[in-house]
Amino acid sequence: MKWLKWLLRHLHLRRSKPKVAYICGPLTDLPLEVQIETKILYELLGSVCGCVLDFCGFVPHEHTDPIKHAHFTAQEVYKRDFEQVSKRTSVLIIVAVAPSWGGGMEVAWAQSANVPIIVMIPAGKKTSRLLRGGPGILNILEYKGTTDACRLLADALRYMRYNLN
Repeated sequence: MKWLKWLLRHLHLRRSKPKVAYICGPLTDLPLEVQIETKILYELLGSVCGCVLDFCGFVPHEHTDPIKHAHFTAQEVYKRDFEQVSKRTSVLIIVAVAPSWGGGMEVAWAQSANVPIIVMIPAGKKTSRLLRGGPGILNILEYKGTTDACRLLADALRYMRYNLN
């Protein structure tokens, strides 16, 4: 019994940080009003992840926002986000609110690390067939507004949690 307690304590001390749901999508060059709305959407989706999966959603602009965290170099942001996606992410959630964005890097990292991907697209918007046809895409959700986005993501995460584990 003593060895079991030691083993459990040892494993607890060696356990890495818990994995998270990584929310990615465009912010760069969006009009300021759209950027503010988009950040709020990302944060709400991160909260949905916390409620459904019992672990938080990682929202990159909360950690490396180009204005709030201007002291980070491009290389530091790359390294931080690469480490986060490839080593500490259990699901990548793409929110494709604009047609062109740098999230392709995050998608490639997730695919390389066998991290499942959920793509969220505002109703009426188009995304590339390249993205939609890539490996690891679990679900493509077309949403109409913030409330619908949160509901659809919660449903998809519940399905993932109970059927893929």
